[in-house]
Amino acid sequence: MVGSYNSPGIAMGVAISGNYCYLADWVSGVEILDISNPANPLFVAAHNTSGHAFGVCVSGNYLYIADNESGLRVIDISDPAYPLFVSNLDTPGNALGISVSGNYGFVADYNSGLEMVDISRPDSMILLGAYPVLGSSRNVFIADSTAYVAEDFGGLYLLNIADITTPIFIGAYYPPAHNWGIVVSGNYAYSATNLTGLQIVNIEEPSNPVITA
Repeated sequence: MVGSYNSPGIAMGVAISGNYCYLADWVSGVEILDISNPANPLFVAAHNTSGHAFGVCVSGNYLYIADNESGLRVIDISDPAYPLFVSNLDTPGNALGISVSGNYGFVADYNSGLEMVDISRPDSMILLGAYPVLGSSRNVFIADSTAYVAEDFGGLYLLNIADITTPIFIGAYYPPAHNWGIVVSGNYAYSATNLTGLQIVNIEEPSNPVITA
């Protein structure tokens, strides 16, 4: 371990941009840390949310917050020391994960599946549609025109999002555990599960994901 930071809440999600770390800290909202010296993270600012901050994603000068029961929240972080509230979009479910690609935000909205949001105007976001998953969506990762959705009760869904309003099912993998987090790099998806730890899935053939480790 290089360094650590004890947050006042419960650290649920993290996003890194430059020398700053944005920590989704549950009841404590978002903590912003200076990590220019990783051995000694320094508190910069905090932003209290109206819900329970669960997931975060940085895009440009904005931080998008999956704020659980309060939906999707946006703050301006052009000056990380002074985060400013921009807007909030209430989603049908509980926003637990957020990923941004271009002018679109993708919200893992628990019982409501994957929600697609137009964020071309962060001050006036528009809900475009949803894709229901078999269980409850917990997290989401976007790579090119594919959405990888971590489903709480075991699934990893791959969706074609070339048409943002009509996602198309590509394939799925069902690990024997709750799937809580997902990151994709190249031909592999790295899935964080509650019972089996880190699982590595080969997604070279998207219609047939296969566990490799």
